[in-house]
Amino acid sequence: MWNYALKVLSSMHHCEHFNISDTDTDLGNNNKYTPWNRKGRNPRTTSTQATLFDIPEIMAEIFSYLDEQALRQSVVLVCRDWFLMSLPRLSSREVVWDDTRANKEIDKVLVRLPGACFEQGRRRYVRQEQDLHRYNSLGGGNGVVFQNLQRLELGGAIDLGLATRTLLPLLPSLTILEMHTHARCSVSMGSVLLACPLLEQIHVSSLSFGAVELNWLWIPFDHVVNNLNNIKENMDRGNNDESSQRHPSSLPLRSVVLENTSVELSGLNSLLSLTPDLQDLKLIQLSAPRTNPIQPSRDGSPSSNVTNIATFFPRLKDTLKRHKVTLNSFHYSLDNEALPTAAARLDEIIREGICRPQASQWSFWTQADLPSFAFQTLRTQIPNVVTTLELQ
Repeated sequence: MWNYALKVLSSMHHCEHFNISDTDTDLGNNNKYTPWNRKGRNPRTTSTQATLFDIPEIMAEIFSYLDEQALRQSVVLVCRDWFLMSLPRLSSREVVWDDTRANKEIDKVLVRLPGACFEQGRRRYVRQEQDLHRYNSLGGGNGVVFQNLQRLELGGAIDLGLATRTLLPLLPSLTILEMHTHARCSVSMGSVLLACPLLEQIHVSSLSFGAVELNWLWIPFDHVVNNLNNIKENMDRGNNDESSQRHPSSLPLRSVVLENTSVELSGLNSLLSLTPDLQDLKLIQLSAPRTNPIQPSRDGSPSSNVTNIATFFPRLKDTLKRHKVTLNSFHYSLDNEALPTAAARLDEIIREGICRPQASQWSFWTQADLPSFAFQTLRTQIPNVVTTLELQ
């Protein structure tokens, strides 16, 4: 669109027209020699041809389609009016210097230095100030809170950790949250789940393998301990029904999808202990955590055991059995995993009954020759009730 605006500007005749009169306007001295009367003629009154483009509002509308580079290189050089009109958008300017330029140009650059700034750094500073102001507004009684928004999708080169800390506290009514990024960051799932207590579906993915690390602290540890103590007290009283074992602070999560992320098994255990309604669990291209976090053990003492990615699935399977979680859809895959290992695990998933017998949703990893093995599994071991098939 701004290319069209530039063509419109280039076709305009933004200049003054002078008409020369044959009539001598000198008072009573027609033969007097003057700079305006070299050939016996004097100029008539100067006139300017007015057009619609002389209206500032119209020019401002046209300039709004131009980027800053076009304004700096073309528009501001036409006339003073256009320069003043574009000045609010050019309040800051950059001065570029590199070692390929001649030393004799340094004086020219230094003249332009006063008032210049690093444009990208200034924008980042302004963005941080806006985020800080938004975060501080939560502390007051008139904090901005969106009560009706139920679905949010975040995508791009963004820091999900910063976004969850500053944005999600404003959205307590969210039920569906999708976060996709290719930036390297760490996300505290505990902060996400506490900020959005109504969350039913969460999907976290990264375009690059292992770029997003999910903080193992899904739920504050004391919250998990209180939940376990509450269940134990109910069992001691003889109340073994499901309603009595459900903690008032149980999470309504029904679907958890983690793609190209790293997560600690201890955090996943905390999540499964508080999600009795979980139906879908998909760990796609799982990787080991990059760091070695200090984890509290059952007795509250710190522990530094990091999950071994090779033993993650057997321990996860035991966790699902311990919490009596039966899923409608389950996916587990690792990066650069050998085909025999992946095929054996798929057979184990079906044999151990991690999914319901009549599960209609299945998800497979399409690495190497696994699709052919998955096709054989669908034909021979899974009932013909599949309505949704995902090939990751």
